[in-house]
Amino acid sequence: MLKLAYTHCHFWVLIISSLLTKSSSGQRLSSITDTPPAIPIALRSPYFNSWITTRIDNTSTQPIPDLGGVRLWNSQGVGMVNFIRVDGELYGLLGTGGGNETSIQATYITATQTIFTLRTGPVDLNLTFLSPIEPSDWARQSLPFSYLSIDIASRDGSAHSIQVYAHVTAEWISSDLEATTQSSTTRSGSVVYHTTTRTSQTSFSEENDLAQDSTLIFAALSSSALTTQTGPSAGLRGDFDQRGQLSNSGDGSAMPISPSYPAVAFAIDLGSISNSPSPTSAVFALGVLRDPVIRYERGSTVELRRPYWTTRWNSIGDALGDFLSDFPAALGRAQALDAKLKADASASTSSTQHADLVALSARQVFAAIDITTGQSSGSSRDVKSFMRDVGVGRRTNPVDTLYASFPGLLYFNASFAGALLEPLLESQESPEYQHPFASPDLGASYPVSSLNNSDTQALAVESCASMLIMSWLYTQKSGSGTLVDRYYTLLKGWSDYLVDNALRPSASTFDGLATSNNANLALKGILGIHSMAQINNALASPRGKDSSLTEHYASLARNYYSQWETLALPSGRMVSSYDATGSWAMAYNLYSALLMGGVEFIGKSLYDGQTSFYSSWLAGSGSNFGMGYDSTNEYIVKSHWTFFTAATVTSTTLRDNFVHAIHNRTFMDGITPPFSTTWDLRSGGSPPSPIQDGRASPAQGAMLSLMALNLPNPSITFGQAAIGGDSSASGGSSGGTNIGAIAGGVVGGVAVAIAAGFLALFLVRRRRRIAQPEEGSPKPISQSGDDDGRLSSSAPPPPLPLGPTSSSSTSNRSPATSTSFMSRLFNRQNGVNESALGLLPSPFTATTGSTGSQPAGPATTGSGDRNLTAASPVPSNGAPMSEKQRLLLQTQQSEANANVSTSSIQSPSSNSLSTGMYTSPVSANSEQQGLFFSQSNSASSTSASQGGIGGSGLSVAAPSSFNTSPNAGGAGYGRFGLDNPDSLVKYRYVAPNITHPRQSDASPHDPAVPAGASSGASDSTSQPPISASNSNLSPAQQIVLNEDLRAEVIELRRQMEEIRAASYRLGEDVNEPPPSYST
Repeated sequence: MLKLAYTHCHFWVLIISSLLTKSSSGQRLSSITDTPPAIPIALRSPYFNSWITTRIDNTSTQPIPDLGGVRLWNSQGVGMVNFIRVDGELYGLLGTGGGNETSIQATYITATQTIFTLRTGPVDLNLTFLSPIEPSDWARQSLPFSYLSIDIASRDGSAHSIQVYAHVTAEWISSDLEATTQSSTTRSGSVVYHTTTRTSQTSFSEENDLAQDSTLIFAALSSSALTTQTGPSAGLRGDFDQRGQLSNSGDGSAMPISPSYPAVAFAIDLGSISNSPSPTSAVFALGVLRDPVIRYERGSTVELRRPYWTTRWNSIGDALGDFLSDFPAALGRAQALDAKLKADASASTSSTQHADLVALSARQVFAAIDITTGQSSGSSRDVKSFMRDVGVGRRTNPVDTLYASFPGLLYFNASFAGALLEPLLESQESPEYQHPFASPDLGASYPVSSLNNSDTQALAVESCASMLIMSWLYTQKSGSGTLVDRYYTLLKGWSDYLVDNALRPSASTFDGLATSNNANLALKGILGIHSMAQINNALASPRGKDSSLTEHYASLARNYYSQWETLALPSGRMVSSYDATGSWAMAYNLYSALLMGGVEFIGKSLYDGQTSFYSSWLAGSGSNFGMGYDSTNEYIVKSHWTFFTAATVTSTTLRDNFVHAIHNRTFMDGITPPFSTTWDLRSGGSPPSPIQDGRASPAQGAMLSLMALNLPNPSITFGQAAIGGDSSASGGSSGGTNIGAIAGGVVGGVAVAIAAGFLALFLVRRRRRIAQPEEGSPKPISQSGDDDGRLSSSAPPPPLPLGPTSSSSTSNRSPATSTSFMSRLFNRQNGVNESALGLLPSPFTATTGSTGSQPAGPATTGSGDRNLTAASPVPSNGAPMSEKQRLLLQTQQSEANANVSTSSIQSPSSNSLSTGMYTSPVSANSEQQGLFFSQSNSASSTSASQGGIGGSGLSVAAPSSFNTSPNAGGAGYGRFGLDNPDSLVKYRYVAPNITHPRQSDASPHDPAVPAGASSGASDSTSQPPISASNSNLSPAQQIVLNEDLRAEVIELRRQMEEIRAASYRLGEDVNEPPPSYST
């Protein structure tokens, strides 16, 4: 545990600690519970990825951050120095070898921040590194800058004269100490910034993992208290030591890095600091800039792609000014995101160690990605993203690493996944691509993206399967069919390749397993064929694809799997190779089947058999560091495949054991590489050469695997979609007056006034009928399809709800018309409909009256078993479900020719009916069980449901006193739905006798209401039931509803008979009645 090293702290230490550990929303800082051996500092791009190591000494039993220096992910040291001058005395904070002693009081690490609480003489301070993650604002996400803030307060009640100093050196942009660099200082409006570049640059080239065309940026907001200086680092420190300020001079001469170590520096005079309610702050911005960032080669076509932030800001000065001014709002958004991630991670397992791993991986995933726009157009509609294989090599958009990171990308915003897939698909659609199978990457020379026409047939099966699975998962979780529609022919060709090669693969895996008939690889290939069936099904009716191909690929997948069971499961668990019955492997590719849901041909026995084998193996091994991923490499542990596997096991105890093993190794003392993917099972050390350890790899997005299982499946749409996603007001200065925009604004104003009138009329009329989501409401993913169907985006598309939340933007999600075979097969809790399991709301969530889609996710029971609830398949015609269908699925018991009574379903209160707020904030699956949420207001704690991130529905609890002005601090907190917290609502779960499957016995609080908050909801027994004879319906509506219900009950009975017959064909004995229907 992270603890204060000193227990006898003065008043100001308590003040600082309180400020540090409380977010602006009143929530405790979402810090991890332990200190890793490598602490993330500033991580924003493939060439700006820095860490601090820890040490153990005789003064503490806990790892202590080594503030003597900062390192890049590859262990290269870089120059970053901070001093504070207190009453004329100099104290070193970071990267210093001298000065008076500074003691570390505490360390806090969240998903976006690293904070060191330090004591320097008579003052205490927080040294905070903030690397924002902006899922809905891709212009800000693409800015390659991190914040460094220093908050200072007196701890003895006396006034003290305070000056702070910070400098960085050219080692950030060159590993060659003989390289010559040059620096300059620019004053642009409200900002002052230093730049350092190499005098001799090579475009799109690397040296020791550093780009040779980078520019180091160091910036601060301009003020009379700010002084600057550039030159040899020793001289800069001397001036500050003597005078507490710098000379505002610059040495612009070219000089080698060694021995002078040229630096760029700021000093800020904070004046006299005494006892005050809040500490005084100094804020800086640090980053590594490249423009253009990617050379995108598609055969003879070459494009130099610029960073995406250039679509909003015209100059680096404009971008830096906005970035620094936005710090208070950025900090608020970061704290809300930290809290959301921790809440969702805690809801996925009972272990706090899962939340630790999620927090440690988040910055790491996005630090490997460049978001770009076309240089010729600079349009926000032209967005493509590129991933560097950090920790392994220089491969561009590596398919295996992308596959491992996919859960994290889908969780934050499924559109991130689409922007990374699109360059792979577009490049291989080129006539100059020579292979009938998918490429494993876009070359091995990042930041160059090129066609890989080398002989990669050995990886063809895994590449094809991975691309098909990811393409379908992106389509399913984003609700955009544009990508698969545009590249349908390419995807179909890869599926046909799998038909010929998947069942008995002679190929290798990305992990280097070259044995033939690899069972895990064959399983992935079969799932690739199944994914093509789903893609074809989604495209058949709306896009005119051959509908017979859906059953063609689906039947092939079922047939292959039937054969695969015989070959790969000779003893009830999966072998590594068909030819070696004594071999074994982690069946981590089962995770993809669980994530996409509806893979009904994979039976319960496989999950159970693997769970039993893993439990037995771990019990016999005595290892604290996990389990080898394959008997061929039985001593090599892969954290990403382990987490995929943990998400598929049917025992919560085993799942938590896997999480514990990854945590043990990640936080093991003496391990210096940043959060790595691969290690030796026996020692926990790095794997033997030539296996790479995957340090700082984006593959750690797999840590969000459990959370991604709860993502909803919105309805799939095509063509031109609503423009949005970059939800902040566009920044940057314009080149002139836009007359068209002014005229358009006038016309738009009139249109808005007219629309407001119609909206008022609509709301009045809506209060008189049952709240029902509109079929054509805006989609959460905003993909634009050009005339040729090419995936494009107007600014980045807005995200799905961050994690399993629901909002008004999801109103056209279509739950399945019947409960899937897998849903019933995996239900192990007697007396409880499995459609209710795993669907209770996470903390800090609310809804605005939309109908979500049911996720496929794990739920736990008190017995330690898990209910793996797979999502039901979407209706074959792809149409959204009607309210009548949803009402049918809410019934507990029904008769073919009688009205359906659902007296156990609690209706919303009259207030919620008037606003249309009665839908579960997690998914429509809870609607099937009749789980509704009552509305209440509270001044002490509220949940926000408006907008979410970019209008996506992310909701965060906040007290009514939280400053939530949408205009405060740049983008404001409105992106988290906190524009007017006093008027917002929260929900209380009112369905009786259903236990939250993930709620521990030690946490008796209602899962939908933060501890200490009043639910404000009436007792569930006082609420009228909803039935087929609902009094709110007109007589005509009642007749139609009853007639349709009769027809649908008959149809459901027919479907359940088919499912039962299918279960017998699979050799499964299903004795329980269908969960939503009984004869």
